[in-house]
Amino acid sequence: MSDDPRAPFGDIIEAPFSSEQVDALNRYQRSGVFHEFTCAEHHDGADRTLVATRQGWICPHCDYRQSWAHRAMLDPVPYSLTKRGHP
Repeated sequence: MSDDPRAPFGDIIEAPFSSEQVDALNRYQRSGVFHEFTCAEHHDGADRTLVATRQGWICPHCDYRQSWAHRAMLDPVPYSLTKRGHP
């Protein structure tokens, strides 16, 4: 079994990301449908959600960086599955 966190999800994309990819990745992060990418540090309870940039994912609180994403994260998340779609 691989220790690579990308392995179970198949196809990945690597930074640099296009502007369209950055928009899609950040939309995915905010969707609330799936667990978002987060920083391993706790940051005294601050939001640990990573932010997609053209150069890759960044933590807004420290120097943590991640250079890859699952290609499936680029697919639009169905509106009915987002927080806004719940009654």
